[in-house]
Amino acid sequence: MSTEDSEYFRARAIEERARAADCDDQSIANIHLDLAEKYETLATMANGQTTFQLDWEGLSDAQPA
Repeated sequence: MSTEDSEYFRARAIEERARAADCDDQSIANIHLDLAEKYETLATMANGQTTFQLDWEGLSDAQPA
């Protein structure tokens, strides 16, 4: 992805946040906010600043070494 992609995704995130602010239905506003976060993630990835999230499910029973 390129810097242009990053700018596009950030612009979409801004649009989604504006739509959320204008929304009367909170459940729909939350969908717009979720989309904004996803666009921000794509923008970060487009900049080559990817982050990794570990899935910790099932590790609560693990014993330390």
